[in-house]
Amino acid sequence: MQPRPRSEPAEVVEESTASILRGAITDVGDIVKAEISLAKLEIAEDAKALGRTLPIGTAGLVLALFGVALALHAIAMGLGVVLPVWAGYLITAAIAIGGGAALLAWAVGRMKDWRSFVPERTIASLEENGQWIRRKLS
Repeated sequence: MQPRPRSEPAEVVEESTASILRGAITDVGDIVKAEISLAKLEIAEDAKALGRTLPIGTAGLVLALFGVALALHAIAMGLGVVLPVWAGYLITAAIAIGGGAALLAWAVGRMKDWRSFVPERTIASLEENGQWIRRKLS
């Protein structure tokens, strides 16, 4: 019986730099595609929530505007008892304009901080992926 030939240790296959680079580019492309899908999903979720809320909010706003108009009219009529009617309406208009300007200034200030429809999870994930890629490349 002949002795079996001894197995040679497996040769270590070294990948070329080009194939490693090709693999890295493919992986980065896959990551970018996944992040784009995540961003689309986040924006769609936010849009659906806004779509359900907006009609109810609009109806509430219209109703509130009618109420404010009636209240301002009542105030003007009440002031018309002690002042000329035109003065009562002028005072009421000045109060309404001042209050509206204050609310508008407050809302504009808040809008600067508004970040709806910004895919925050996607941005955080992209930052993590960027850090990971920088670590791998260094």
